[in-house]
Amino acid sequence: MRLSPLTSPQAGQPATVGSVLYVPAASTKQHGSHLRLWTDTLPALELCRSSTATFSGVEIVSTHGGDGEALARAAERLGREGRRVLIWSAPWRADAHAGRSGAAPQLALAPETVRLERAEAGDRRCVGTSMPALKARGQRVVSPNGVLGDPTCAAAADGEELLGRMTAVLVRRCSTWLVHARP
Repeated sequence: MRLSPLTSPQAGQPATVGSVLYVPAASTKQHGSHLRLWTDTLPALELCRSSTATFSGVEIVSTHGGDGEALARAAERLGREGRRVLIWSAPWRADAHAGRSGAAPQLALAPETVRLERAEAGDRRCVGTSMPALKARGQRVVSPNGVLGDPTCAAAADGEELLGRMTAVLVRRCSTWLVHARP
């Protein structure tokens, strides 16, 4: 069930036992000149939509690596309040920002929003290498075009495959969480 098309009274009805509310969390910001500001949001929404198994609890799904600390604090607070919450961050293993792994899911989900002809490579170093400079001085210092990686080789098929893998990981993680969270 999707929450967004419901009215307030419909959304307020108790969920069936064993269901999970998936909440996408992402940043809205620049992603080079080839991707829209919502680049982090769309994959999070799709992962929430694709994880259709029936569970109990709230799962916050993030496809933006920079949100980890804030989401962990939120989960800790909600846990102290007695709420069943899981934070799940996408396991990006490729370039870090607006590169191939950022453009490919967009090409799979909303190709009309990608301006691949405007794409250009940015800083190609491992994000672990550039992270101290990113935190200290910001992204523009590390990569003037805002790209960490190379989006020029992105393809929709790669995005579909990446989203499929991440959906499987997300569903597995939530299933494990629910089994261990039972009283």
